[in-house]
Amino acid sequence: MTSEQGPTIFDTFRQLETIGKHLKRKSFHRATNPNIKNILDLSVRQLACLGAVKDLTAIHTDGISLKQLASFLGLTLPASSLLVDSMVKKGLLQRKENPSDRRVLCILLSDIGKEAFMELSHEIDVSVGELIKTLPKEDQAHLMRITQQLFENLEY
Repeated sequence: MTSEQGPTIFDTFRQLETIGKHLKRKSFHRATNPNIKNILDLSVRQLACLGAVKDLTAIHTDGISLKQLASFLGLTLPASSLLVDSMVKKGLLQRKENPSDRRVLCILLSDIGKEAFMELSHEIDVSVGELIKTLPKEDQAHLMRITQQLFENLEY
């Protein structure tokens, strides 16, 4: 909804979300890795799971617990377990023993999952770069500065 003075801040965020979705979709279609098809066939929840594992394992490099993943996604443990099972079957996630507690399994991206994410990330970078180049240099700098500031203000 726009006000009489123009778009609201919520309109702007919805536009940014639409831009992001468009760039991801474009990147999916440009990618040549056959494992990208595994990502294209994912449900929204599975894609969120894959992204969460990627993000969380950047911090917890030995892997994450099912409890951590469930908490991050706002799901129950049984729902998260089923979700991870489906992703393991697709070859995008793997489970391994926790080095500090063998009773707990760690969840990680599989080699196939990492490879698919790397190619997809590259294609997204290319797509974003093409779009950003349409802005004047000064606007590019403002966009990056504002985005970084908003990102740093997020609470996890």
